[in-house]
Amino acid sequence: MALSVFPSLNTKASEPTGDEILEAFIKATGGKDAYSALHNQVSSGSMEMPAMGIKATMISYSEEPNKSYSKIESPAIGTIESGTDGSVYWEITMMSGPRILEGEERASSMRAATFNSTLLWKQLFKTAEYAGVDTLDGKLCNTVILTPNEGQPEKHYFDAESHLLVKIEATINTTMGAIKIENFPGDYREVNGVLMSYTSRQVLMGMQEMIFKSDKIEFNVDIPDSIFIVPDDITALMEK
Repeated sequence: MALSVFPSLNTKASEPTGDEILEAFIKATGGKDAYSALHNQVSSGSMEMPAMGIKATMISYSEEPNKSYSKIESPAIGTIESGTDGSVYWEITMMSGPRILEGEERASSMRAATFNSTLLWKQLFKTAEYAGVDTLDGKLCNTVILTPNEGQPEKHYFDAESHLLVKIEATINTTMGAIKIENFPGDYREVNGVLMSYTSRQVLMGMQEMIFKSDKIEFNVDIPDSIFIVPDDITALMEK
């Protein structure tokens, strides 16, 4: 009787856990000590919507524990501003004017605003469950279902070889209904000992594509406190 030289396909016990995959990502991108040495971030670059021929400049600021501000400017779409002082998450656009985010939309944005969210994932998500192997662009990926404290579960794809995050699938319930978002981070480069994604391709509802590219990422810089102050238009909404 011939003996099989292949390992059994029933290797449930040897499957990685969601925790292990996320910790491998932290290690692959620099490790806990490198992340812990970072306290704020400034990024500048561009945003493009190829199908509509729209190009814009962007700049974003973030600071621990959970403050953020970003501005996108384009002749075609005007100025889009959003941010949080750590409590209120707001947005001002040419189309919708000033508004305060609430519910799942606020929860998702506040998770994104959490500085060093990669390192602090256990504070943001209730569970991280291994969801099997998948492929992306011909490469094997380990997938993890992350269930946040508030909002819908997200599926994260990690390259099985490099352990880098290569895709996120999420659905957010907004005032306009449920919006499915696919995010494809890439072009990882080292900054202050941590690998950062310099590009992010986002696809909304399987149709609208947006490409974000960072030209420069800096950590531990002087950011004026005024950057994170809630704008007067938003304060007026809060007082109604």
